[in-house]
Amino acid sequence: MGPVAAVLDQLLALDPGRRRAVLGALTPAERAWIAQRITEREAADRYARYRTDPAGFVTELLGETVWSNSGKS
Repeated sequence: MGPVAAVLDQLLALDPGRRRAVLGALTPAERAWIAQRITEREAADRYARYRTDPAGFVTELLGETVWSNSGKS
Protein backbone atom coordinates (compact mmCIF):
# COMPACT_ATOMS: atom_id res chain seq x y z
CA MET A 1 0.00 0.00 0.00
CA GLY A 2 1.40 3.37 -0.99
CA PRO A 3 1.46 6.50 1.15
CA VAL A 4 -1.60 8.03 -0.56
CA ALA A 5 -3.65 4.89 0.05
CA ALA A 6 -2.53 4.81 3.68
CA VAL A 7 -3.58 8.43 4.25
CA LEU A 8 -6.95 7.83 2.57
CA ASP A 9 -7.50 4.76 4.73
CA GLN A 10 -6.73 6.77 7.86
CA LEU A 11 -9.07 9.56 6.78
CA LEU A 12 -11.91 7.19 5.96
CA ALA A 13 -11.44 5.34 9.25
CA LEU A 14 -12.14 8.48 11.29
CA ASP A 15 -15.56 8.96 12.82
CA PRO A 16 -17.71 11.28 10.67
CA GLY A 17 -17.37 14.30 12.99
CA ARG A 18 -13.59 14.11 13.09
CA ARG A 19 -13.43 13.52 9.32
CA ARG A 20 -15.52 16.66 8.72
CA ALA A 21 -13.17 18.64 10.95
CA VAL A 22 -10.09 17.42 9.08
CA LEU A 23 -11.65 18.06 5.68
CA GLY A 24 -12.88 21.48 6.83
CA ALA A 25 -9.30 22.50 7.60
CA LEU A 26 -8.17 21.78 4.04
CA THR A 27 -8.25 24.14 1.08
CA PRO A 28 -10.85 23.57 -1.64
CA ALA A 29 -8.08 22.28 -3.93
CA GLU A 30 -6.93 19.77 -1.30
CA ARG A 31 -10.52 18.56 -0.74
CA ALA A 32 -10.98 18.19 -4.51
CA TRP A 33 -7.75 16.19 -4.72
CA ILE A 34 -8.90 13.84 -1.97
CA ALA A 35 -12.32 13.43 -3.58
CA GLN A 36 -10.64 12.53 -6.87
CA ARG A 37 -8.42 9.90 -5.21
CA ILE A 38 -11.46 8.35 -3.50
CA THR A 39 -13.36 8.32 -6.81
CA GLU A 40 -10.41 6.64 -8.53
CA ARG A 41 -10.18 4.04 -5.78
CA GLU A 42 -13.89 3.22 -6.00
CA ALA A 43 -13.75 3.02 -9.80
CA ALA A 44 -10.82 0.63 -9.59
CA ASP A 45 -12.84 -1.75 -7.43
CA ARG A 46 -16.52 -1.56 -8.22
CA TYR A 47 -17.23 -4.22 -5.63
CA ALA A 48 -15.49 -2.45 -2.74
CA ARG A 49 -18.70 -1.28 -1.10
CA TYR A 50 -20.04 -4.83 -0.97
CA ARG A 51 -17.16 -6.22 1.10
CA THR A 52 -19.16 -5.42 4.21
CA ASP A 53 -22.60 -5.78 2.60
CA PRO A 54 -23.04 -9.26 1.10
CA ALA A 55 -26.82 -8.91 1.08
CA GLY A 56 -26.48 -5.73 -0.99
CA PHE A 57 -24.24 -7.60 -3.41
CA VAL A 58 -26.82 -10.35 -3.86
CA THR A 59 -29.81 -8.03 -4.23
CA GLU A 60 -28.28 -5.13 -6.18
CA LEU A 61 -25.78 -6.88 -8.46
CA LEU A 62 -27.21 -10.36 -8.80
CA GLY A 63 -30.87 -9.35 -8.65
CA GLU A 64 -31.67 -12.14 -6.23
CA THR A 65 -33.46 -12.22 -2.89
CA VAL A 66 -31.64 -13.04 0.31
CA TRP A 67 -33.45 -15.45 2.60
CA SER A 68 -32.62 -17.88 5.35
CA ASN A 69 -33.90 -21.39 5.73
CA SER A 70 -31.60 -22.39 8.56
CA GLY A 71 -33.10 -24.59 11.24
CA LYS A 72 -36.07 -25.62 9.13
CA SER A 73 -36.61 -29.08 7.72
